[in-house]
Amino acid sequence: MPKTTLFTEKLRENDMYMTRAQLNKEYGYLPVSVTKVILTSKNKREQTKLKELLRDPNSEMAKATAKGRNVHKAFETGIIEDDYTQKVLDVFKKDILNDIDEVWAQEKSVIHDNHKYCGKFDGVGIYKGKLTLFDYKKTNKPKLTNSSMRNYLLQLCAYKKAHDSMYEDYRIEQIALFNMYGKNINDIASNVKILTPDEIDDNTSRFYGHLLDYSMGNKTLV
Repeated sequence: MPKTTLFTEKLRENDMYMTRAQLNKEYGYLPVSVTKVILTSKNKREQTKLKELLRDPNSEMAKATAKGRNVHKAFETGIIEDDYTQKVLDVFKKDILNDIDEVWAQEKSVIHDNHKYCGKFDGVGIYKGKLTLFDYKKTNKPKLTNSSMRNYLLQLCAYKKAHDSMYEDYRIEQIALFNMYGKNINDIASNVKILTPDEIDDNTSRFYGHLLDYSMGNKTLV
């Protein structure tokens, strides 16, 4: 199947954004990742259960994770593995892509050198006229409440904080979570979550609480 990158027509690459390897070369080190900080915020029982579910190929979580990886690969590279992934991209194009004016970077890394964490965002660009840091998440069910998407929001707010510390002249104006959902191919739909300023402040504070626990050794991986 020929490679057809989803964002080709929207791509306006900005050279200031770095890959993980470039980040490591520029700063000389890579601190703890955002995803690890968030994972260690779970208690040991939750961490163990999560590992068990992911190891079991027949679990709903493992199946959903595999579908999510295929979708993410398609967004990043344009390589489409199956009809399900194709349908997700078709819905994304119809519901969301038209409102994306430019994509400045995909799958690039950020670091907060003062606060000692790093991560990799899905995309930065102009969405509905504003400089936006965005993430796309594939789930079986729609994520409609803040509690159901809490880890995603923590992740995005941490990335925004790191991004703004690196690029002070290009501060993120809004955060968007593009949720593509549906367990079966005929159920696929989308939901867009734009965080309010209060939600950004709340989730940023929550993340820093987890980061403090991690840095003090109060929370660890099992």
